[in-house]
Amino acid sequence: MDYSFLQEKKKIVVKDLFKGGRVFIWGGVIILLLMVFTPPIPLAGSHARWSAVAARGKDIYIAITDANSARKPLGLPPLWPKTYLAYTNHLDDVSAKMFKTSSDYFYELYDGSNAGTDQHDPYVRGFDYSKLAGPDVAAKYGQGKLASSNNMWLIAANLTDEDDDLIPVLITRNVDVSAIERAINYGIKTNDFKTKILLGKGDYKTPFGNKGFVCVRKGGGTFNHQSRYANLGILFNGQERPPRDPAKPKIVYLMP
Repeated sequence: MDYSFLQEKKKIVVKDLFKGGRVFIWGGVIILLLMVFTPPIPLAGSHARWSAVAARGKDIYIAITDANSARKPLGLPPLWPKTYLAYTNHLDDVSAKMFKTSSDYFYELYDGSNAGTDQHDPYVRGFDYSKLAGPDVAAKYGQGKLASSNNMWLIAANLTDEDDDLIPVLITRNVDVSAIERAINYGIKTNDFKTKILLGKGDYKTPFGNKGFVCVRKGGGTFNHQSRYANLGILFNGQERPPRDPAKPKIVYLMP
């Protein structure tokens, strides 16, 4: 019997497989090239920047709270800033000073006047000016006062140990904190949950403009979200808040 037609069929199948293999290989190459040269998705890039800023904020929080724990057995007050003069026996301590800006506070915390000298002795460990820098906010180097242009953080002043853990202690400076201050000092009800937190509307557009923001809560948790989630209900975990004790100085956020 003549099997030559089978041999011919075999050649055709092998040729088709070879062509298919080449198509598969070139298809894989094209996919790899697209992965390498296609610009990253903007939202993914934003999440990476928010996460990096949140990590810096958490570092600041840990530096301050660790120092507070070390100071407590010594009878020294916490290091959180105040907007009033505190009565204390330690008049040269940072806890006895009042601050109008977060930049002045961070400068004092870092012992900025002695930076670069043998006398440099910060109040906290694990903190430096790089923690204040972020997207479009350059880091400060060298000596001299800390300028607002090198500081992306607002910080809550007049905090006490009794204040609850949901209160943001650090917030990126592109946030209008007026609604947050009202919620903390005067309380909020369920019908306030949809109140928007305005972004990029004030003096500072950076680091995130109207795209999102980052904060670190008093309990240590970080919050970094898109603008669609910038409302009081989400910030305070859907919990109503009673008014803060009116006998205490109001919590305010120090601008850079």
